[in-house]
Amino acid sequence: RNDTGTVNEDATLTVANSDNATSVSAATYDSSPFSVALQETGARELAFSNDGKKFFVVGYQGQDINEYHMTTAFDVSTASFDSSFSVASIESQPHGLAFNTDGTKMFVLGYSGDDVNEFTLSTAWDVSSASFVDSFSVLLKDTQPRGLAFSNDGTKMFITGNVGDTLEEYTLTTGYDVSTASHTITMDISSYDNKPRGIAFNSDGTRMFFNGQENDQIYEFTLGSAFNISSPTYIGATSLTSFDTGAEAIVFNNDGSKLFVLGNDGDDVSEYALASPFNLVNVSGEHSGDVINTSSTANYDTDPDSDTLTVTEIRTGSSEGSGTAGSIGSALTGTYGQLTIAANGSYTYVANQDAADALDPGDVVTDT
Repeated sequence: RNDTGTVNEDATLTVANSDNATSVSAATYDSSPFSVALQETGARELAFSNDGKKFFVVGYQGQDINEYHMTTAFDVSTASFDSSFSVASIESQPHGLAFNTDGTKMFVLGYSGDDVNEFTLSTAWDVSSASFVDSFSVLLKDTQPRGLAFSNDGTKMFITGNVGDTLEEYTLTTGYDVSTASHTITMDISSYDNKPRGIAFNSDGTRMFFNGQENDQIYEFTLGSAFNISSPTYIGATSLTSFDTGAEAIVFNNDGSKLFVLGNDGDDVSEYALASPFNLVNVSGEHSGDVINTSSTANYDTDPDSDTLTVTEIRTGSSEGSGTAGSIGSALTGTYGQLTIAANGSYTYVANQDAADALDPGDVVTDT
């Protein structure tokens, strides 16, 4: 029967004789979340500067954007509060937050005005230097917009809709200029969660995540085209350890090795280290066990006469008799790595080929 294993680029997966199916924790919780309660007890959205030395929190109660500085990039335990910028005159119920790539523009989504408000920052990543530019209404699509995200080039904008239980996609003819936005796609997510909040993408826009407060889970999808939600493929849902039941936002660091969760119940920013970048379902180290004997009923092999089974031949490909033949006990090279399998069903696989090196963080491929 088919056997499977998952491994990160340049890593080695080792499965010993008679190993059973193994699962791996996708995310490891850092038990030192950073509290924002002194500044805000209604935290709504989270964003980081590109260098990871600053993060920003939307204050629903304070109607402001709070700026924090970190001495170590993407390490919230090193954070300290810096300043706040009031948006009360523009939006009394701020919720979503995003920046352009160089930090000279800031966008605040609110459901008092049901719009995306654009600001310019005269000093990059310094909210105290913000000036209001204009607004773009999303009222026709949802009257309680929550999460906000942009594509890397700013020509796509995404909003989570709490009333319609949807993800809304907009196209901007000029990147990061909301005055040029128009609606393109609605994705119904009511079958997953009826209280959608934060939305995030991997670095190249081929993987999408959103979190919901109905089930307190993060939902993961692959996208047929980068930053295009017209043809998503559902991967799975994940419940994380110590996940805030009032989680409002999810944010990855640049390489997808960390996930940050902004919690409205705990009024804090939680940090998780990921086993595989931008992946909460397909996790490095997981496998179905020894290719002969395993506790996985979908993967173990048996003989009708109860004879002892051994592996006698190996080749690449998914069809019997096709592909490149190899030798038991010697490395057989596939597209992304090399597999060495023993007669007893134990094996190692190392993802060491050039095709693996060319993958982006969060990419998931199959070698057969």
